Amino acid sequence: MSDSLAIEWGDEQLVLLQGKVSGKHVSAKRAAVLNWPEGIDPIKDSERASEWLKGELTSRGFNGKAIVSLPREGVVVRHLELPNIPDDELPGMVKLQAATKVTQAADKYLLDYVPLPPRGSDTRDVLMTTVPTEVTGTITKILSAAGIELGSVGVSSFHSAELVLHQQDNKTRAANQLHLSVTLAGSRIELALLRGKCALATSSTRFDGDGDALQKAVNAEINRLRLSAQNLHGGLPISYVWVTPSDPRADSLCAFLKGKLNCEGSCLDPLGGTGDIAEADRGYFTATAGHLFAEHSSLGECVNYLSPRKAVAKRDDRKVRLIMLAVGAALLLGVGYWLFQRNLAQRAADTQLVQDKIDAIKTKVSQGKDDLESAAEVDEWALRQSDWLAEMAKLQGLMPGGESLLVEKFNFRPGRQNNRAAIQIDGVARNRQQVDDLTNLLQLRGYQASPPNFQDSSRDEDYPLEFSFVAKVPLDES
Repeated sequence: MSDSLAIEWGDEQLVLLQGKVSGKHVSAKRAAVLNWPEGIDPIKDSERASEWLKGELTSRGFNGKAIVSLPREGVVVRHLELPNIPDDELPGMVKLQAATKVTQAADKYLLDYVPLPPRGSDTRDVLMTTVPTEVTGTITKILSAAGIELGSVGVSSFHSAELVLHQQDNKTRAANQLHLSVTLAGSRIELALLRGKCALATSSTRFDGDGDALQKAVNAEINRLRLSAQNLHGGLPISYVWVTPSDPRADSLCAFLKGKLNCEGSCLDPLGGTGDIAEADRGYFTATAGHLFAEHSSLGECVNYLSPRKAVAKRDDRKVRLIMLAVGAALLLGVGYWLFQRNLAQRAADTQLVQDKIDAIKTKVSQGKDDLESAAEVDEWALRQSDWLAEMAKLQGLMPGGESLLVEKFNFRPGRQNNRAAIQIDGVARNRQQVDDLTNLLQLRGYQASPPNFQDSSRDEDYPLEFSFVAKVPLDES
């Protein structure tokens, strides 16, 4: 497997770095800074641009899958303050905000964002970045024609910050530490304000000069950067400054900033794990080296226009829920049937037990003929006993068909006076008329039905009425 090919793709030049990460350094195999030939505009003449690039890559030995950084000056970065919404709702909210803040049509640009550390319970902060689709489309087309697969397209400032994060230790990477990254790449100066693992703000400027003039220009840009992010860093002082690369120009600027900001600092060589491989200023390779770190093991938040953050697709579990409901209904039906059968068996056992007692009493009465009064009382008690199973079967036969009402319980008990038995009937119905029809039917069949009691029910919307009444079985009822 070939080493990753990191490219910083600018309007005027290309920075190419091929290598791999080794500890806190990048071990580069090939590195180059290429200026676009005069007369070739990559966007207007992509065919000639791809032919030229293919020749350069082949002659210099570059190959493999490309990861691309765009210079900070070539993209737009905006701070958005959003309501405190869940992470999976952020992509949609950022897209809505972009529609109000970006003047181009939605199909003319690509966007991605990085979430920032929370600073309260009411808001969320993100850095939204956009780039014209024409730019990424041109890069894809040229690299494809040159035989290079494109893996990602990001922004140089976030990749430069990634380089810094890999030089820090856990203590200096803490959320209460504010670090400043300054990259000198020829006349281009890029800055990033870091808190913890996040770049709170980024900027880019151009300056041709050295010494005091450079120091003043960078200091002014730092003041502007801190002012733009004052609500994000909470007034924290800058505790460390990182200047890239490590050369006399950067050393002088680093010493100035340490005194000006009253902080610690050091210079970084983006190709620290490599000897003198590049003819150009090593500061040009800051973003590409950081991009290799991000590709290897990212510590911070970066953007990728080819694969932006999106809301996680919610699983449609309606089918699963329907299956679970069906299984639950079948289970309830089975349990209900089992309980009904067990109840019938228990009633049959109870009936047999009563019959056994009756038979035992009758035996004692027949054996003790001298106690006629007791025998008469026993006969009277036995007379009032009923075959409850037969009685239940008879009542079930009288119940109306369909689902107009449902009988939930029969409660049988011996009768008194002129009644052989009393049966309490409880259930639910769609309306009162259905219950009145049932009591009238029982009256016609010889039962003495009491007026039913009604009560509103919310257990089942199809049966909003609970009812209860008693049907008495006369002694002479057959």
